[in-house]
Amino acid sequence: MSRYLSPKLVIAEAWEITREYKKELFWYGFIPAFFGVIVGTVYISYQIVSFRHFFLGDQDQIQYFQIFQNVWDYLKSGNAPLGFIIAGVIIVLLGYIFSPVLCTGSLIFLIERIKKGEPPEKGVPAGLFSFLYIFEYGAIKNAVSPKTFITESSFMLRNLKTGFFVLISPLLGFFMILGIIALFLFAYVPQSIVLQKRGLMPSIGKSTRLSCTYFTETLGLFLLFLLIELRILLNIVIILVLPFVVIGITGLFSSTLLSGVGITITLIVGLVLITITAMISGTLEIFSTAIWTIAFHTLTGDEEKQTEL
Repeated sequence: MSRYLSPKLVIAEAWEITREYKKELFWYGFIPAFFGVIVGTVYISYQIVSFRHFFLGDQDQIQYFQIFQNVWDYLKSGNAPLGFIIAGVIIVLLGYIFSPVLCTGSLIFLIERIKKGEPPEKGVPAGLFSFLYIFEYGAIKNAVSPKTFITESSFMLRNLKTGFFVLISPLLGFFMILGIIALFLFAYVPQSIVLQKRGLMPSIGKSTRLSCTYFTETLGLFLLFLLIELRILLNIVIILVLPFVVIGITGLFSSTLLSGVGITITLIVGLVLITITAMISGTLEIFSTAIWTIAFHTLTGDEEKQTEL
């Protein structure tokens, strides 16, 4: 087969599959995105509060403590469904950790079947069979991702002396660049795990060889994908706005209505916003998975890939 890879054609085909098979693929993108948006909202809220206090100090006039006190008082009252809340927190954490792993393997398998003209089925079993290796890959990917270095840098900025942070910032920047290079070299690792039934280290080796052998094509795809991947921008913008909306609604209703009513309304509004965000983010997650799966399909022979369990 031809090993010619056109980034623009790959992206166009990936978007076509995303639209045409939206019904079959939707939940594999939406479910991990839903949990990710919830955790991301909490994370961004923490960062906003921390940086406001860091830069403004005593001049920060937002009554965060009063808002949290109202929530805490409601939880301590007999009206709070504590069992439901605890169960919800556990479900969110488990979903955030495990659902992306399962759904990534399933999406790759289903998209490859679509690419080969086969019916998009058996996605969940495929995700389960590749779960362990995808989980290990996800841990490595998260460790070297720019988000991790940004998180660590923000923590150091708030807790270390300014002079020392300036001194180590070039080192942090250097490791971030190495992380981006690693992400480039590991671009095809999940596809190798799912479609070639390889272990983690053989898949890393396979992906590195493909990325280096087809360096220009993969780099073009990598850069073009970064330019059009709206998922990151949309997540950041919406998640940055969401905490202010939720906090504002909580503050408004907790001061005008009973705390329980205000918190309930806040949860409903927050759930609607999270659902809308997850639908957008999930669609773009399917799109991004389709891009790298189609590229992997193009660069490897059909005899090397398996779409039967």
